[in-house]
Amino acid sequence: MTTERPTYNANAYVSDRPPYPERVFEILAAYHEAGNGGFGHAIDLGCGPGFMALELSKTFEKVSGLDPEEGMVKAGLQPEGKRISYHVGTAEDLGAVGIEDNSVDLVIAGEAAHYFDHSVTWPELARVLRPSGTVCWAGYGRLTIAGNDAANAVIAQFMDETLAGHWSEPGWSISEGLYDRIPFPITPAYTQATEELIATLPDLTGDGHPIQAKIAEPTPTGGAGWDATSAIRLKSGTTAGQWYLRQSWTPRQLERIFRTWSSVKRYQDHQPTDRSAKLDVVGRVMAELTPLLGDQFAVVWPFVLMMIRRDALA
Repeated sequence: MTTERPTYNANAYVSDRPPYPERVFEILAAYHEAGNGGFGHAIDLGCGPGFMALELSKTFEKVSGLDPEEGMVKAGLQPEGKRISYHVGTAEDLGAVGIEDNSVDLVIAGEAAHYFDHSVTWPELARVLRPSGTVCWAGYGRLTIAGNDAANAVIAQFMDETLAGHWSEPGWSISEGLYDRIPFPITPAYTQATEELIATLPDLTGDGHPIQAKIAEPTPTGGAGWDATSAIRLKSGTTAGQWYLRQSWTPRQLERIFRTWSSVKRYQDHQPTDRSAKLDVVGRVMAELTPLLGDQFAVVWPFVLMMIRRDALA
């Protein structure tokens, strides 16, 4: 399973993409520590400008960020001391950037795993991860305006009708489905050990613990050496309903995020006169949306964390 990767403007991506809240990294740290994972080397796959790499640099001795786009790598964010090394590269061939066998403690991908060919990626991760090493795929689904059905109907029409045929597939559908189509390397085994693991993790938005999302798992595409009891999908809170990333935005911020979408670029590539129109495709949808929005409003995205560990004796 692989898909065409979209291209982005790195500067726009840095300023307009939703950041991951600190609690996401607290959940990841608790999961990793529960398996006695090390904190030597972490990799951020599909790193973009390095949002996650920057957070990982606070706790890992060394961080590598890989992205297929040179522009993203050049825009890579750095903490003091420059502990992040950025490379043009992909999840399917870590050896191309010098990642050695048994050299990595944690691998993460933020809103990127839906572009990977997991039949190749899982064996490659098995090669580079140390025993008890963690893999975490973080993703989010469709943007909506909290409590605003009228605005959401306009956004849905924009995404599903105006931009139909211009999304990167199957990646977009996989993201919309909150990664249910991404296989683990082995079939998950939900046991008491899994329940005890989840009980150690903080919830995304509250003081409780997250709930495992049980689905009809796709066929595994990896091999031996993974801890089946550690394979979890977290996308619901402690009560009914999904986890959400939440931001307070203005109409201008919403317009800017629309303009980062690869589907908008493709639409305009196929409709070349749109860019020179008085109102282009984004301007037209914003003309519909702005009267429905206040000066500030809550934007939410359903969220998922998909995690698994290597066996302690892998």
